[in-house]
Amino acid sequence: MNPEDKDKLNALFGHALEQQEMAKTAISEMAKERAQLNKTIETLQNTAGGLQKAAGDAAGSAVKETLGQAPKDAQTTLNAATEALDAYSGERDRSFRGT
Repeated sequence: MNPEDKDKLNALFGHALEQQEMAKTAISEMAKERAQLNKTIETLQNTAGGLQKAAGDAAGSAVKETLGQAPKDAQTTLNAATEALDAYSGERDRSFRGT
């Protein structure tokens, strides 16, 4: 083999090995970044779940407190209004059907 060709071949393989090492390093760095990103996502999901539960608990407590303070006749009034609407709806249905 021509010594000049041998030098070119060695240079070519050396360059390929260098690129292979660079690729391995890049892949390793990407794997580390992905692992860190997964940890960050998990932390955010856990935090979001905790915040949703806290918000839901606070809203539930506020509704219970508000309803507990409402006058007792408010439910009676609501029931009467609902019954009146149901009765009116039934009368309208009968008049549309011709009964």
